[in-house]
Amino acid sequence: MKRQYFTRRETLAALGSASAVSLAGCMGGDDTYQAVIATGQDGSAAYQMSQGLSSIVNEYSDEMDMEALPASNASQTIRRMEDGELDFGYTDVSDAYRMMNSIGPYEDEPVDADLRHVFHFYDVQNAVIGAADEGIETISDLEGETIALGAVGGPPHELLRDMVAEDADIDEISIDDPGWADQGSAMDSGRIVAAADIRLNQTTPAYIEELYSILDDPAPVYLEWSDEAMDAIESDPEMTGQPFPVEEMEGPDYRGAEEAYWSEVIYYLFASSETEDWMVEELLAVMWDNVDELATYHDLNNYWTEPEFLVEGRQEDIPFHSSAEAFYADLDIEV
Repeated sequence: MKRQYFTRRETLAALGSASAVSLAGCMGGDDTYQAVIATGQDGSAAYQMSQGLSSIVNEYSDEMDMEALPASNASQTIRRMEDGELDFGYTDVSDAYRMMNSIGPYEDEPVDADLRHVFHFYDVQNAVIGAADEGIETISDLEGETIALGAVGGPPHELLRDMVAEDADIDEISIDDPGWADQGSAMDSGRIVAAADIRLNQTTPAYIEELYSILDDPAPVYLEWSDEAMDAIESDPEMTGQPFPVEEMEGPDYRGAEEAYWSEVIYYLFASSETEDWMVEELLAVMWDNVDELATYHDLNNYWTEPEFLVEGRQEDIPFHSSAEAFYADLDIEV
């Protein structure tokens, strides 16, 4: 059931032109605010989803236009928010926690952005697959080789890299970044011998389907971790993931296994605590009022039609933006 929720746009219409002049004056007369959002690489699902969101805002909002920009990786979007280039960025909740607490890569280069959740974007699962004709069957076999682990600097890459380091000397592995869409051709040409498989909410993006069409005979092999490395991964709260039945993650050759471990990263759209209430209110209101149309832009936008999905997987130590809290309360969803 859709929300019963009055946006500033609806309030202006209800108040009439005389009152509207005084309220609109807070926005600078008849000017429409130009908001900017950035998510993933050009051609990525995240970027396509943000383009759909921007199109909906541009068509239905009277107060805000939105431009969707690509980004080399998710963490960069928060840096660009910090620099005032963006109004909304996205990253995974673990990375957001590290940013907020100056942990790990942010200890020496802290991020000056007081982040607030807006809504759950999607989840990303990753595994490492190897070229079947290279004789690579395990993670430890990657030493001395050149591989790709997705977009360098992005949260899935960093997580997968840390996991690989549990079973191999990472300094003995060369990391290449041909781009998600070109991993298949890079492996086919011998430029890399292993790559990152990626799933979005457990669905296979088109560029991974293309990878498996290029490398179909024989299919790439799912690379296993040793028992010792898997024990270390599963005991480390920073290394998030879970085993999945192989029939839910079709593609690689699992060599008879019934389940396989995939890393998992939970992405959110974030604003700052300083982002004005009306902007978050308008974004969520326009998105929700037109969510069925938004779902036609990308299959993954369909998940946004379920209100509970919008708040799943939050980082408990990072609050929602105050306008987002009010929005979800209006939908009877506890955050």
